[in-house]
Amino acid sequence: MVGGQVFNKPVLMKQANQDKWVSNYEAWQLKITRFTVRQIGGLIGWLNVLQLTNFISYLATNLVDPFLAWVTASYIEVDNAKLPVSFINDVDPAFGVPIAKECTVNQLYSPQDFPFDPKEYDVNGLHEFVAHFLCLAIKVSYEQAAIVEHVVTSKWGWKYIEHIETDQQPQTASDNRRLEMNVLDQRNTREADKLRTVCVRPKSIQEQLYSAQVAAKLIPDTNAFLMTNKHAVVLFFRGTEPAKLLEWWSDADLDLVKEEGVIHGSVHAGFYEALFYPLLDTQHSVFQKICLKLVAALKDNNKKLFITGHSLGAALTSVFSHVLASLSTEAQARFPGPRVNIKIKVPGVESLFSRIGAVYTFAGPLAGDRDFAAFMVDMYGNTSKRKMFRINHSSDIVPKVPPPILGYRHHPLEYFLTYDGFMYSEPQGYNTKSLISTTIIKTVSSSQEVR
Repeated sequence: MVGGQVFNKPVLMKQANQDKWVSNYEAWQLKITRFTVRQIGGLIGWLNVLQLTNFISYLATNLVDPFLAWVTASYIEVDNAKLPVSFINDVDPAFGVPIAKECTVNQLYSPQDFPFDPKEYDVNGLHEFVAHFLCLAIKVSYEQAAIVEHVVTSKWGWKYIEHIETDQQPQTASDNRRLEMNVLDQRNTREADKLRTVCVRPKSIQEQLYSAQVAAKLIPDTNAFLMTNKHAVVLFFRGTEPAKLLEWWSDADLDLVKEEGVIHGSVHAGFYEALFYPLLDTQHSVFQKICLKLVAALKDNNKKLFITGHSLGAALTSVFSHVLASLSTEAQARFPGPRVNIKIKVPGVESLFSRIGAVYTFAGPLAGDRDFAAFMVDMYGNTSKRKMFRINHSSDIVPKVPPPILGYRHHPLEYFLTYDGFMYSEPQGYNTKSLISTTIIKTVSSSQEVR
């Protein structure tokens, strides 16, 4: 007995063996993850050198989509022309609001009433109709811009603002070299922390440089859309398209990087670079262009800003919302310090955070480390009505990657759908059904939609 505690040798040995097994398992998990990412990066890098990434995307857009649309008769008529629906939406090409159950005329809600009656929000601040309409927005985001504009204006009665995408202008060789060194420096700062509890060697300088070189040469393919009605402005991000290999690299670039003064903690390198490419000239980044449009759209009115995305788009939503909060006057008061690294010169960008009505992500992967998530809780979740929600299916693997062994953590609050069609919220777990109803789920599964 030592200090009043009895030490049982067999129990301690069993615990030590378990700890060793867990440590070995984590080490192998990390090695396999690194190997897989390296192969994906190498494949995409070579395809990019051979100019095949754009060719594969071209084939999908101009051959696969039209063929599947012809097979399934999935077309959207825009200006007397039939445009093929993307193969992601071939199974269900309808973008209208569901018709209320046991009714043949009335929609479940009117999109023009968004963001709906505040009295109908649940105890956490989530509104079923808000979540459903934003889900429709991310569904249509996978379509070409002409279809998105048609659905937004003709089916929903909203004003379409703009489609914003990455400038596909390659950087010069000297810029690539500077960026390699910049990325390498950022990723080195995180390596020791990431491997602190894992019995595995750090990346070699060659492995780190390889990742930096791939990241410097591949141009992200980021797409966002903006629309507005009388009450709100909605920003929605497109997720990963199977044939867009550059989007796969944004998903697979798993290094955690620091951006002191702008990102609190560390952020997924691929997601960050997808928003801020070119990193050496962020004045032309997707983030910069979106902020310019948002400041203009929210000027001289009382509209609220809603941000959403699916899959890769959900991760971009998290990073975008994080940076908006970081640049806000509220954060500058609570977390004093210099704002460096990102040259964002948009008058009024510091006020955008205060205009946020809510942030909804669907099937989003982890986007940052523990400090990243904690900052999101401080800025979006410390009120009686939260402003940030993650909605996932309980069997979906995407919200479970990248693995926590790499240092990633999710931010709350999570709502998840189960295989039997019920929705639960994070604090309640699996034992108690959510306080919100399942009107949307039951109605969509048993009714038609307004096309």
